[in-house]
Amino acid sequence: MSKSKKLFIYLSITIALLDLLFVLTNYHYTKKTLNETLLNKSQTYYTAFNTQLEATYNQMLMQTTLFASFPKIQQLFLQGKKALEAGEVEKANLYRNQLNEFIQPEWKKIKQQFDVKQLHFHLGPGSLSYLRVHQPEKYGDRLDDIRFIIVDSYADEKSYTGFETGRVSSGLRGTMPVFAWDHELGKEVLVGVLESGTSFKHMLETLDNNFNIWVSILLNIDHVKNTTWEEFITHGLDKGISGCNCVLENSSRPGIKEIIEQSTIDKQLIAIDGKPRISEFKDRSYFTTYYPLKDYRGTKDTSQPSVGSIMIRQDISDMMNAYYTEQKFNVYYAILVFLIVEGLLYLTFRTIIKHLKDQVTRQTAKLTEQKKHLQEDKIKYQNLAESINQGYFLYTYDIDETFTYVSPSVTEILGYTEDEFLTNKYSYLAKKADILAVNKKTKRALKGEKLESYEIEIFNKEGRLRYLLLTETPIFNDREQVVKVEGIAQDIT
Repeated sequence: MSKSKKLFIYLSITIALLDLLFVLTNYHYTKKTLNETLLNKSQTYYTAFNTQLEATYNQMLMQTTLFASFPKIQQLFLQGKKALEAGEVEKANLYRNQLNEFIQPEWKKIKQQFDVKQLHFHLGPGSLSYLRVHQPEKYGDRLDDIRFIIVDSYADEKSYTGFETGRVSSGLRGTMPVFAWDHELGKEVLVGVLESGTSFKHMLETLDNNFNIWVSILLNIDHVKNTTWEEFITHGLDKGISGCNCVLENSSRPGIKEIIEQSTIDKQLIAIDGKPRISEFKDRSYFTTYYPLKDYRGTKDTSQPSVGSIMIRQDISDMMNAYYTEQKFNVYYAILVFLIVEGLLYLTFRTIIKHLKDQVTRQTAKLTEQKKHLQEDKIKYQNLAESINQGYFLYTYDIDETFTYVSPSVTEILGYTEDEFLTNKYSYLAKKADILAVNKKTKRALKGEKLESYEIEIFNKEGRLRYLLLTETPIFNDREQVVKVEGIAQDIT
């Protein structure tokens, strides 16, 4: 074989390998970009979930406070308690019925207007059911071992919010100690605790409408069995999901049970790591993420196990179709380029080496142009991840407390450009106390603490005072070290 043929074969093999390397590099790059985009979307939706959850808790607490402030309700509750303590059961039942009749008209109104599902009077210490306004025929049962939020609210004489599963159903609850003036003692006394509650349904539907996502709440079967009355367990187990050891508590859309059972993802609740998983169902592509669901007790004691999981799911068929189309195009393009180069190499190899160098140069230019397109695609995915509803903006700061990112919606809310906000953020705070509070909470977040949402006052670019509700979430690496903190700011002015 002549040296020219050997050289031609050597060059052909080299070009083929370079073409293959380009295809593999492009494949891994686009796949990495896709995974980063889905992870950012997942974290954004989880932050929005927590923000909506906090708003729901506040609404329940507002309703509880309203009822607990009525003097007549306080007195009827007190008289019923005294009758029970004196062993006068019939008299206690009379006061209970009077209390129920007084509340029912307002109860019917708030059920429709505010989606309140439960209104429950408890006697302490501990938790003794006195009156379930939503189910008045059920009373007299002790709930000390399952309704920890009630026990704490009575013992601490404070209002609390949280998620708990009760005898009838699970709910998002707000509690308020009820005090009444005891005319015999001539002083105000603690009577018991009033709680209002609602289901996840309304907040899940709100998230679905805002972000076009399926949000579902899954509860461990053992948790449900240990808390709920037998007559209500049967209904709950009808929502059990095969292979999951869980029940579907609520979902923003119907049909999620079938999807979970027939999907290719891991259905075990232990997979609550917040990582997006891609699955196929009926020729559609979805990404699904599980986050841990903690009840009231679990939020106070993080060593307590999760009672279930928050499932976030979104149809990403268009995104995946574009991803697969791009991968196929890259392969076809690489093959086409290889054939073209081989043809040109064959035609020009015998005449002039310079032509070969020119072809290599043109090929390099094409590769550079392709990388440019990939960079444009990356920017497109980043822009998609940065989209967020009116009234919110996202921000990120690293372990050095340096803000590394703020979403473009900050301009709509405060008037500052992204660069202005990143470089002068603290100077816009209205109060020195806010600066100290923000610094303190920043350090706590960087230590890995999950903070409650808090409010700050800030001047917009026009010098007007705005009120923001901040919710921050620490982000950990594989070694459980905080690498950054992501936050969402809601304009609550």
